[in-house]
Amino acid sequence: MTEELEESPAVEQGGRPEGDADPEPAPGGSLRDALGALTTRHRVGLAVLLLVTLGSGVWLGRSGSSSDGPAAEPTGATGHENHSEAAVTTWTCSMHPQVQSPEPGSCPICGMDLIPAQDPGSGAPLGPAQVRLTRRAQSLARIRTEAVTTSSMRGAPRELLGRVVEDEGSLRAVTSWIAGRVDRLSVSTTGARVRRGQTLARMYSPEVYAAHQDLLVGVEQLEDMQQADPYAQRAARGQVASARQRLRLLGFSGSELAKMERADEPWTRVSIRSTATGTVMRRNVRQGEYVQKGAVLFELSDLETVWVELDAYESDLQAVEVGQEVSLTVDALEGSERTGTVTFIDPVLDPRTRVASLRIEVPNADGRIKPGMYVSARLESELTPPGMPLPLVIPRSAPLFAGERSLVYVEVSSETEGATYEAREVELGARLGERYVVRAGLSRGERVVTHGAFALDSDLQIRGNLSLMARHDDTSRPDEPARIDMSVAGRKALTPLLVGYLDIGERLADDELEGARSGATRLRETLSAIDLDDSRAKKTLSALSRRMSQDLERLEGAEALDEARAAFSGVTEVLDEVLARFGNVLEVPIRKAFCPMANGNEGDHWYQRAEEVDNVYFGNQMRQCGEIQQVVNAGAHILAATSPDLTPDAPGQGGGHVH
Repeated sequence: MTEELEESPAVEQGGRPEGDADPEPAPGGSLRDALGALTTRHRVGLAVLLLVTLGSGVWLGRSGSSSDGPAAEPTGATGHENHSEAAVTTWTCSMHPQVQSPEPGSCPICGMDLIPAQDPGSGAPLGPAQVRLTRRAQSLARIRTEAVTTSSMRGAPRELLGRVVEDEGSLRAVTSWIAGRVDRLSVSTTGARVRRGQTLARMYSPEVYAAHQDLLVGVEQLEDMQQADPYAQRAARGQVASARQRLRLLGFSGSELAKMERADEPWTRVSIRSTATGTVMRRNVRQGEYVQKGAVLFELSDLETVWVELDAYESDLQAVEVGQEVSLTVDALEGSERTGTVTFIDPVLDPRTRVASLRIEVPNADGRIKPGMYVSARLESELTPPGMPLPLVIPRSAPLFAGERSLVYVEVSSETEGATYEAREVELGARLGERYVVRAGLSRGERVVTHGAFALDSDLQIRGNLSLMARHDDTSRPDEPARIDMSVAGRKALTPLLVGYLDIGERLADDELEGARSGATRLRETLSAIDLDDSRAKKTLSALSRRMSQDLERLEGAEALDEARAAFSGVTEVLDEVLARFGNVLEVPIRKAFCPMANGNEGDHWYQRAEEVDNVYFGNQMRQCGEIQQVVNAGAHILAATSPDLTPDAPGQGGGHVH
């Protein structure tokens, strides 16, 4: 190439070289021969043209990749539709999210078509009472949770205040049996200790003088008639007896009457003596005062036993019962702790102070406890009796309150990316110190939010979902039935009812019609044989048994499984009220399950022993269709409202259910 360039003739500026003509390659010549035929100027121009063309292609490629306009759609099998399907790697069932499949198809549990699963990072759809927080949001909201536990105590220790008063049963009154003037008071101070028979005062009484004069005259006449006829002697003895009886009615004892018969002249003054041993609590007479017959002169009390009256608020009354021992501390006596017994609980609250009076009887042999002293009492907590289920408890900071409604937030799921919380209404019992007893709405082991619940509720309220304030008012909610606390004997008597129900459900899940019908017969006979000691419980069970027996008779006469299952649904409705009134009387938990396809796709529930879903409404056809909604622990009650309104006042996002 160098040699060719050196041998080329000079090129004039602006003109064509001499003898320049368009070269024509020889037929069959190679590209090398064609290039070799080009002049130097043609070769340089061709190189520049190639460089410009290559640069333009690169620029157009970059411009096309960064263009805001739509890219050309691929053709054939590699189009947009296949690209969307490739993005969906997991298919699931809307009713059974535990089903995960790499390709579309039908749910192996309920037979519904599978749908594309959501992005794993976004989580499952949220219900109107649920809120999801990321780990960072949890940290910013300072969310803390604690597990629902049990307590062996029936109540928490309580501090009550009161005062010492005299024992009303030991109060004695010293009255005047005669009218007269008090000449001298032997006991003139309140608080003096007196003995039985001790002289308290001396009185002048014209009535005693006259009666004594009649006695002396009668005695003298009887002595003078020793030689008279029997009739006259009998009349004289009658006069003496009449005078004695008159003085006896004026309060004189037999020994005093004997002295009065031997007296030389009538007495003008008589002694007022104490009728009991005790302390003078009140003195109602002054020296020189004239008193009428029957007037109360002194009031005595035996302070060997005193009363302590405590003020108890409404919330304290449920922790107190007659016969309970109470520890007392008298403020005026340092280091002196006494023990008393509750003998009376005032049945009426004071309308002004909203407190009731508790009466504690306290021994006071040493007399150190004085009426009027202030006392602080400690009501000790009691252990749950053997055979009774331990109550569920949650921290005091967990529930939110709005009127009679109590709401807690339960951690329903926890993943690496965050956690989901659900607002749930609960029924609370007594407060045990820093904890509340949970009567219904929670299960042991569930984790409740103890710090940050207001942040979660605010999030629901902003979205217009079922927050605390977005729910129906208490006035529009159904009244909860009165809870009946069952004794050990009562729980044992009701056990066959729940066992019989659960047995029928298991037969229906096995598609055993005859077994379910036989179980219905046994359960109906069991209902008529249950006998409860408590009158209120007995009356309640009688009403529920009549309703349940009607559905059991339908189940007995069912000719097909569909008829038996429809009757079993009615039995379940009555069992809801049994669990709301009496609670789970078994020693093991039972589970409330729900199937959305039962009852003509309207959904229905039932109770079972198994931990996994065992569908009683579809049996072997879809045995695992449904979900466990609630675990009812031993002794726990359920809330009466089994179908709460899931629609908030303002529309929210997502769907779901509330326990």
